[in-house]
Amino acid sequence: MPNSKKIISSGPPLLYRQPPAPGTIPPPTARPQIPRTCRLKKPVCGQLTSLALPPHDRKLAENRRFGPLPALFSRSPPLFLFRMKLKVSHLTRYEYVREVSYSPHLLYMRPCDSALLRVSNFKFNISPEAKIIWTRDCSDNVLAWAHFWERSPTLSIRSEFEVETLETNPFDFILKPYAFTAPFEYEELHRFTLAPYLAPPFGETQSILRNWLDVHFVDRPKETVPYLVALNNLVHSSLAYTRRYERGIQPSTTTLKLGTGSCRDYAVLFVELCRTLGLAARFVSGYQFDPAPDAPAYGAMHAWAEVYLPGAGWKGLDPTHGIFCDASFIPVAHAAVAESVNPIQGSYYSPDAVPSELSHSILVEQIA
Repeated sequence: MPNSKKIISSGPPLLYRQPPAPGTIPPPTARPQIPRTCRLKKPVCGQLTSLALPPHDRKLAENRRFGPLPALFSRSPPLFLFRMKLKVSHLTRYEYVREVSYSPHLLYMRPCDSALLRVSNFKFNISPEAKIIWTRDCSDNVLAWAHFWERSPTLSIRSEFEVETLETNPFDFILKPYAFTAPFEYEELHRFTLAPYLAPPFGETQSILRNWLDVHFVDRPKETVPYLVALNNLVHSSLAYTRRYERGIQPSTTTLKLGTGSCRDYAVLFVELCRTLGLAARFVSGYQFDPAPDAPAYGAMHAWAEVYLPGAGWKGLDPTHGIFCDASFIPVAHAAVAESVNPIQGSYYSPDAVPSELSHSILVEQIA
């Protein structure tokens, strides 16, 4: 486990009171002095702080996977999931009553490699045979185009891959000073780049969401991380999870009215609430490892949200579970509009409508 350190902002190097002689080691009593301009008035939430976690963060972290947290992060090793090696198998099968032709299909089924996620042994098994062309979409997601030449009564798409997730403690980051408290204003350059993720819901939807926040999100923490934790927990506790097999995503206002929704409905609601509050947020589609048979992500794809925090970048939050995302989450695609990253997108060609049946199976298992 990493050694505990004190959090400091970027700036000049640490200076000792008494500079040691060349070739000698500073005495243990010599304390490093941080220039006043670099000191943080309060440590930012994270594994590197030497203070106890705030109540909001402790409640978040003490879930069934992590267990109770130590009183001080600096004195006990953090219990977050640091590294996992997972295997994912995803099969989708369409069966038609007679042969049909197929349009090119868009497949968002391969995660994008990053410093925190490594993909290996990825392969497709598609029937009828298809030519695969790999591209990047406008959000820099990995996108595969499947081009079909044969007619067939059955379309079967299977993807398999192994992935090593290296996400550290989800609170291990340092915010920029202007983002210590919420709400805050993004820098001008960020506002331009994040424009699609800051766009608030249209008209009546925004008014309904704002009124809901005024009624339910009353005691808002001032610090940004507890603020997000509280909002995430609010959405989690206000809804009842249900699996929906209907196509599409229900409007956020419908989710609030019904009080129920699937993981994608939770995520869309959370994204729109964040944008209503001036926070850049986007929808994420992917997988989650949770071996419990009654878990929302068991045997299905999962969806959550990411919020852009200056200094921390995009941070994943899962309102379905009320937690920050850790090493058990495998992001595949993200977008400002949720419908644009459905895992399989395409159609069939036929002179008239053809009845069909859809079946799928998804298995996420830990292999190391």
